[in-house]
Amino acid sequence: MSGQGGGIRINVNAETTLPGLCAAGIASDQLGAVSHSTLCGLAGAAITGYRAGESAAKHALAQPKSDVISAGQVNQLKNEIYAPLGRKQGVLPNDIRSGVADAWINIDIREEPRLKKAQEQLEELDKETPKLSADDPHELVKCHKVKNLILYSQATAEAALLRCETRLGHYRWDYPMTDNKNWLKWVINRQVGGELQTYVEDIPIERWKYKPEPVVFDPLEPSKKEAS
Repeated sequence: MSGQGGGIRINVNAETTLPGLCAAGIASDQLGAVSHSTLCGLAGAAITGYRAGESAAKHALAQPKSDVISAGQVNQLKNEIYAPLGRKQGVLPNDIRSGVADAWINIDIREEPRLKKAQEQLEELDKETPKLSADDPHELVKCHKVKNLILYSQATAEAALLRCETRLGHYRWDYPMTDNKNWLKWVINRQVGGELQTYVEDIPIERWKYKPEPVVFDPLEPSKKEAS
């Protein structure tokens, strides 16, 4: 995920919760930095990129030297990755991609009925992914890209449905106000046991030197505010 959609959560060393996996730049949440801010530009990419590389190298060097590799696990992953090449008939990745594009019409025009419709569309498309087929390695890459696209789209739809307000690039037609009383929160997506979960966390405003006012206002007319 990237841009307004956020990214992988990292700590100050660009490490994720999975040991050995680091993220940087627009692929990360850049420690909760606001999209389009200075930190989210080249400076943020350079800093998180440097720290991610350093952390990954330290993790690799700290691993015990071993020649033991699970052949069964390697074969399982190989079979999963190359499975579309073994299907002579199936669903083409471009067909599913077209369906995802249709779902995004409902994600972009954000209101509850449309977002729920998008969730239904994406769920149906996800059921088709085990039938993906590819004639060559180029098409195989497309198969895996479209599976990732579905997951990203599902996460975006769920997060957009959960956030009942308008903020920056997230505009809810049924909740057009920016709500600093109730929605100074992060919306988090994560997979647990293969299932996508979406929940909110309070932003630790108490750590900030400059704090937003606890008001509700129209982002198109920010001068008109409803005080707490």
